[in-house]
Amino acid sequence: MNGQVSPVVGCLLAILFVIVIAVGSSLLTGLLLMLFWNWIAVSIFHAPHLTYWQAWGLMFLISLVAGLFRSSTTINRDKAR
Repeated sequence: MNGQVSPVVGCLLAILFVIVIAVGSSLLTGLLLMLFWNWIAVSIFHAPHLTYWQAWGLMFLISLVAGLFRSSTTINRDKAR
C-alpha cells in the first residue's frame, strides 16, 4: 500500500462521518432545548421541568408536526398549479 485509501473505504468513512454528525447534532439540540426550557419556561410560565429525554421527545414531535405541515402545503401548492 502506498498510503492511499480505497474509494469504498473512503465512501464508508464519509457515510459514518455524516451519521455521527447527525446523531451528535440531534443529541446536542435536545440538550439545548432542555436547558432553555428549564431556564425560561419554568420561571416565566411555571411550566414543569423537563428531563433530557422529555426534551428530546418534544423536539422529535415538533419536527414530525412541522414536517407534516410542510409536506401538506407542498402538496396543496402543487395541486393549485
